Amino acid sequence: MTIVDTIQTVLETIGVHVYYIKRQKETVIPAIVFQDITNLIYGSHAGATDLRKTRFQITCYDSTASKAASLITSVENALAYNSIDFQVAVPLETKLLKYDENTSIYYSIEEYYIFYKI
Repeated sequence: MTIVDTIQTVLETIGVHVYYIKRQKETVIPAIVFQDITNLIYGSHAGATDLRKTRFQITCYDSTASKAASLITSVENALAYNSIDFQVAVPLETKLLKYDENTSIYYSIEEYYIFYKI
């Protein structure tokens, strides 16, 4: 299982539609879209050489601002309290909600570093 598969599985536990890279215009809301941005080898002070650090961008979509904020919290909890072998760190605590007037959908783009063994 790749790290993309693992993240997809973890996000699906939230109970909303999850898409990799892009969502279709007809997507049912709420929804989550994610993509990996970088994938770097990561060393440690203990000398481990089998670690990776991948930066993921995760976008949450919902019909109201409060529902979108709740979905963001659900994503953070799913990633932080997963039972699969990776650790998560949030590089930016933005939680900035945006509104798309063309689609009448609220959304937020969050980025996470995922640390895991190869």
